[in-house]
Amino acid sequence: MFKIIPRFLVLSLFWSGATGSLTAQTEDWTSFTSMWDIRALTQAGDDIWAATGGGVFSFSPDDDIFTGFTNIDGLTANDVTTVATDSRGRVWAALSDGNIVIIEPGAGVSSLIIDYESLQILDFYPNGDTMYVALEIGLGEYRIDKEETKEVYRQLGAGFKTEAEVRTALVTGGYLYAATEDGIARASLDLPNLKAPSSWQTFTVRDGLPDVDVRELVTYEGKVVAGSATGISIETGDGWQVLDTPFAGQRVNSLAVLESLGGSRLYAAVANRVYFSDDLTTWSRTTALSGTGADVLLADGKIWAGQSGKGLSFTSIDGGDWSRVALNSPKTNKFTSLYFTTDSVLWATSSLDGFIAYDGRQWYNFDELGGISNGDFRKVIQDNSGRIWLSTWGRGVYVLEGRLDSLQVTRLDTTAGYLSGSTTVNPGYVVVSTMTRDQAGTVWLANIGALNGRPIIAVTPENEWVYFSLSAGVRSDDIRTMLVDRIGRLWYGTGRNGVGVIDYAGTLLDQSDDDLSQGLGAEDNLQSLTISALAEDDDGTIWIGTADGLNSWFGGSVFSFVTNSLGQRLISENIKAIGVDPANNKWIGTTAGITMLGADGNTMTDYTTDNSPLVSNVITAFAFDENTGDVFIATTNGISVLRTPFTRPQDDFSSLKGYPNPFIISGSPSERFVITNLVSNSGVRIFTEDGRLVKNYPAGSVLGAQVIWDGRDSSGELVPSGIYLYVGFSEDGRKGVGKIAVIRK
Repeated sequence: MFKIIPRFLVLSLFWSGATGSLTAQTEDWTSFTSMWDIRALTQAGDDIWAATGGGVFSFSPDDDIFTGFTNIDGLTANDVTTVATDSRGRVWAALSDGNIVIIEPGAGVSSLIIDYESLQILDFYPNGDTMYVALEIGLGEYRIDKEETKEVYRQLGAGFKTEAEVRTALVTGGYLYAATEDGIARASLDLPNLKAPSSWQTFTVRDGLPDVDVRELVTYEGKVVAGSATGISIETGDGWQVLDTPFAGQRVNSLAVLESLGGSRLYAAVANRVYFSDDLTTWSRTTALSGTGADVLLADGKIWAGQSGKGLSFTSIDGGDWSRVALNSPKTNKFTSLYFTTDSVLWATSSLDGFIAYDGRQWYNFDELGGISNGDFRKVIQDNSGRIWLSTWGRGVYVLEGRLDSLQVTRLDTTAGYLSGSTTVNPGYVVVSTMTRDQAGTVWLANIGALNGRPIIAVTPENEWVYFSLSAGVRSDDIRTMLVDRIGRLWYGTGRNGVGVIDYAGTLLDQSDDDLSQGLGAEDNLQSLTISALAEDDDGTIWIGTADGLNSWFGGSVFSFVTNSLGQRLISENIKAIGVDPANNKWIGTTAGITMLGADGNTMTDYTTDNSPLVSNVITAFAFDENTGDVFIATTNGISVLRTPFTRPQDDFSSLKGYPNPFIISGSPSERFVITNLVSNSGVRIFTEDGRLVKNYPAGSVLGAQVIWDGRDSSGELVPSGIYLYVGFSEDGRKGVGKIAVIRK
């Protein structure tokens, strides 16, 4: 017997400022995943619900409210294959790991069903207190009232193979239908044993189906209609008849039926249009959708279409032009770089879907820019003038300026000789793999495979272009990563030739004194000559990520990081990204998760999808919000955000503040009072108004520039309501004071 497991808590991690230990909390993680790749739609109440490649969302047509659900909210995976609404109004979501979550609209995830774990779930069909589950190995029958799986039917007729894939199911006229990879199976619900193959009647091409690849079943005026890879057919007693339609020979992606007093209307989603008919003879169609593969839902007097990569659109029930819903979600899950601008806007690039931005409330996908906003983008930075530079694989560089909702775009390519083509087959194909900016505001570009032999370019704030060539000493035109160190030298990592350094002696426009001879190669004991990441920490150490491990360079010597003093190793040697946070911690992103190397160079903490809500173990980039301590983690399956105390330390206590104020406490682990804008090596003490010490965070124990207080005293007891003082102090005697009102519920 199988049972529902009650809602679970997702494990996440946060730093305790007093001890440096890790404590479980769920609210310290956030997941940003793309919900534009829609697999299925359902309606619950007045809202539209969607299964997507980045979770589940609901959309309220009445007030345009978009609500997303991810692994942070109780999903065991963000890749969702289908959704349905049961007889109680709850939304069932099938996850790619075979688990099912049940969502109570307005409340959240309430239950987890693990009966089908590791199996692919293709569809649901609700029928009273039963939910039929279409599986890759057959048809599951789940009893909602008893919270258990009754059976899994693996042999649907003697003519079909055992464990044939079931695409969908339907109950009508006392029969249970299953659309399978072998055709359609039908069984009477009056029979006592549906596990017996003899209980099922099977239908294939010889029985009138246009093909056996059937994926949709609906009831139209008492008859079953099937959608397949080559059209639609209708049941005629013990056989099927192919309907003559304008889309004959094309795959039917979805079917839906509108019932009214005047009769029934059948809708069929085919390619990039939706066709509909009131009599199955005369057909009309909507205007074309942008993209194909729609799942159709009829709700709120409209046709709703969910598409792969195109999100949610709607039109009138009688067809017409489509309107697209502006989903507040990134349009992609595959990221190549992240960058925080001076106005705290996060920019991100994708190797598949161009670039996006996030202002802390809204995602900007820039569809209004047309094809410019799509394609293979590799790096984003901001120059001293506030302009956004975006490098691409094939289209050179785009420079953006203006507001997020009204950007002006300039393209830099082979025009006027700024950049060089990267292939003789197409000289206009310009690859700029990476970029960086130095302290003077100069933007450095890597023009991979530059046909003119000048793969490194520096662009000054005055728009002066300076080129560095292979003949002058650049060691490779296959440049993967770059940084400018604190004394102005450019370090660049290559695909097979190690690390190169350009020292232009502070005279960028005078190349007569340039030194391009420096660098690191096989003789310097690099873990690999394939360099994937470079970063400089606050101590001036250069960290070098390779395909086979981690090196560091300091004072002319190269070190290999194998283990710390406790024998701990990096979570993987295949390093993809390195970031340094405001507290000088090194975040090492790999293909197997993250190792955070503490500022002491010894403390190590690992984050993976197994021990945290990280959305993927394949890490591609980091960005740090110095004001909040948030670490933004780019992956191949979305962006994870981890709240840490590692904010930028202040020069003094003049900006010391605490929030929220008043601080309402009840003992919930989510209650946090944040004391922020501390100085380096500071501590915090919390006192009652009459001067009694309540909590002490000693000087030097605070990680970053924040302390998180949970409303408890040094004995672990909740403090009573009242006025409290918090005092920030440093080892050299500086102090700052704030006041907080605590309300204990």
